Amino acid sequence: MGGRDGRQGWRSERVRDLLGPDAATALAMYMPLSLRLMGTLGTAQFNFRIVGPEQQAS
Repeated sequence: MGGRDGRQGWRSERVRDLLGPDAATALAMYMPLSLRLMGTLGTAQFNFRIVGPEQQAS
C-alpha cells in the first residue's frame, strides 16, 4: 500500500472496507479489468472510483 495514510491517498471518508473472503474474490476480478484498461489507455496511470447513491461525482 502507498500514500500518506496507507490507502493510496484517498480520504478516509471515501474508503469502504468490504471485509470477508467473498470480497477478496471480487477484488481479484479487478486484475483482468486493469489489464484491459492498461491496453486501451496505453498507461498504468489510472484509478477506480465507485460512486454510491449518496455521493455526487465530481
